[in-house]
Amino acid sequence: MLPRYLDLLRTCRDRVVEGFGGLFESMFDELDDFMLQLAENAETNQQRGHYFEAMHTALLNQAGLKQIFTGEIAKGFDNFAAGQAEPLRTPVAQQQRKLSLIDQDDYEVSLAYAEVTRKANEAYMGQLLALNHRLAVLAGGVKLGETHPGLPGCPAQICDAMQTALEALSPEVEFDLLIQWAGEFERRIMQQADGLYQAYNRELILGGILPHLSLEAIGFEAATTGSSLLKPTPPEPVEPPASAPPEDEEPEATPEHELFQGIQDLLANRRREPLPAIVPPDDESALPGHAPTESPGPMAARPARTATSPAMHTDYASLMRSLNALQFNAPSLAQVSFAQMPLDAVKENFAQQSAALATLVQEQQVSSADADIIDLVGMLFEFILNDKSLPDSAKALLSHLHTPYLKVAMLDRKFFFRNKHPARRLLNALSQAGALCNGEGDVQGIFAKMRGVVERVVQDFEDDTRLFNTLLEDFTAFVDQFGHRSEAMEKRSVEAAKGRERLREARQAVSRALVDMTWDHPLPKTIDTLVMGSWANLLVLVYLRNGPDSQQWRDGIQVVTDIIWSVQPKTSPAERYKLWDMLPGLKSRIQDGLALIGDPEVNTKAVMNDIDAVFDDLLSAKEEEETRNLLEPPPGPLPDIRLDITPAPPEIQSDRAVWDDIDPPLPPTEPPSKYLPPEVVRYAEILKVVKLGTWFEFGVPETKARIRAKLSWFSPHTSYYIFVDQGGIQVAVKSMRTLCHEMARGETRIVPIAKKPLMDRALETVHSLLGQSDKQPA
Repeated sequence: MLPRYLDLLRTCRDRVVEGFGGLFESMFDELDDFMLQLAENAETNQQRGHYFEAMHTALLNQAGLKQIFTGEIAKGFDNFAAGQAEPLRTPVAQQQRKLSLIDQDDYEVSLAYAEVTRKANEAYMGQLLALNHRLAVLAGGVKLGETHPGLPGCPAQICDAMQTALEALSPEVEFDLLIQWAGEFERRIMQQADGLYQAYNRELILGGILPHLSLEAIGFEAATTGSSLLKPTPPEPVEPPASAPPEDEEPEATPEHELFQGIQDLLANRRREPLPAIVPPDDESALPGHAPTESPGPMAARPARTATSPAMHTDYASLMRSLNALQFNAPSLAQVSFAQMPLDAVKENFAQQSAALATLVQEQQVSSADADIIDLVGMLFEFILNDKSLPDSAKALLSHLHTPYLKVAMLDRKFFFRNKHPARRLLNALSQAGALCNGEGDVQGIFAKMRGVVERVVQDFEDDTRLFNTLLEDFTAFVDQFGHRSEAMEKRSVEAAKGRERLREARQAVSRALVDMTWDHPLPKTIDTLVMGSWANLLVLVYLRNGPDSQQWRDGIQVVTDIIWSVQPKTSPAERYKLWDMLPGLKSRIQDGLALIGDPEVNTKAVMNDIDAVFDDLLSAKEEEETRNLLEPPPGPLPDIRLDITPAPPEIQSDRAVWDDIDPPLPPTEPPSKYLPPEVVRYAEILKVVKLGTWFEFGVPETKARIRAKLSWFSPHTSYYIFVDQGGIQVAVKSMRTLCHEMARGETRIVPIAKKPLMDRALETVHSLLGQSDKQPA
């Protein structure tokens, strides 16, 4: 390993470790659903119990497993740097030769991961081939081979790292489950690694390692690699249509040009007056389900405009030097956390920039017309900061483009009216993509790419506007590729949601049945825990396996009916004798049912002892009463045999649920309007007509953040909504009732996605507000 490349290799190592670490966390986020599905399909109670225990152990040790996993990946890079390009584990071929010395189960697990490695090598062959050539430069010309297990970060090493991490769970996890996890590892991590290997190659390209490497030139079909980012393509200039005028000629009159001229005229008439606040029109009220939000906080007072002599000409060289100083002396974006920056702070920073520019205009030789352009760019970015279609993180990021775009406007006025101007198109593209972002959480996502584009503009743009063309081409290609990946991810998310929906449907049916049966029949605490806990889980299992029309379902419901009857007051000797005869068979059926469910968290013996205590109290009360009647007949009606049961008030009963992931059923005999506020009922009608693909914004209680997500699927059976983020990953599952309550409280809203490009909307708003204020009497 050549010493001068050590820092570059460390950068690659950190990128790969961070990326695969994120995928590892994502896999564990879905582990409980995966294990639940395995448990439902288990053939024996022992196997089902093992799955629950393994899930608990894995989730409990998640942090440690990730540390081992990422540590092994980093070890592969460190070995390469030390000149020890070796596999992280013994290859399967060598294990086969030593089969007598190793456990057969371990060998089968290794075979499973070897198959995952083979598929990944085929899927990412183009990326790996490029990595092999570029890493050979770092190693002084030594090529390991694109499938060599010593190649740092290769699929073989990722699989080896996963095996090593899971060994920390042994012997708690049996080998058959480890093989099942290998399949989940393939789906959740290895099949999602394309972007990571592209980023790996991109880091080497940025480090100057074979930037013009052509896979075709070394005998590989580029079309089969699916990796257009391996070879940087020089940006092609955007060709104007044949009917467009030459670049150095003024275009013919267009609506955009007339709009710009109108703004110039209005600004010229107001040079001695303060400018109005630029707030986008609030057209969200036209959206179904729009909850009014607070109006954007006011910008800091705009500095008074300074009149300049009409004959004065701008000293452009001096002005551009001053603007460059403002741009290049600004704090680095690497030090900014946009997700944690309040919008008020962003607006305050922007107000300070505006004040500095106002001082600059006064100190420099700037014509009135150019001062108007400075104000117009300021109003454009004020519009961005007040635009409700953009999340605050995107507003904070785009605000850093103020000074570079002011330079663009000073260099080329066509920016304001040429729709094909690269700087205008780039700003439109960034705002369109940013409207759906959720901040800095995804290092491979759109916001991270936007951040990179803004950093390039702030760091590299001086006076050559061709940079915007280059960035536009690259960003557009990234967004297109990201869109294809997100569509595939969304499809998988929806399919997984549909699979889990069957379980939710069963839980809803059981919850509805149990609440209907117990609503007017309060139960002792022990019995209530049994019915709403273990027996509810048994009914879910019966619903899934046999259906609600089966005899097994009817038998399970009959047990609940008998339990409820058994603990209610008995007012006649016939009822008391019936209870006496029923209890042995009822307890036997309860015990058989608990054995069938095989819940490892339920101590069946302890539960039956508690139930026996309840029934013993009932029978003891019965015997005492009968003995007393033989000695001295009661003068009046027989007293009730009852336990200490206090009915819950209706407002508490209405919040009663069997599971946390479903809504508690409402009272069975009352209309929903009695228990739901009118505004909640109104939003329910609105949600019934909301289309798939509609974007929502809602809060995340755990982080107190606000995220944007697309309505991807709706279940007509359970009335649950599935939401995915910009990358197609499921971020929320909400019931209709929950959504209605959140929308009524203003916590959730439908996001207005603007159809017009940002620049068009901003200039139209500026013209409208300037025109309105111009008509007002002084």
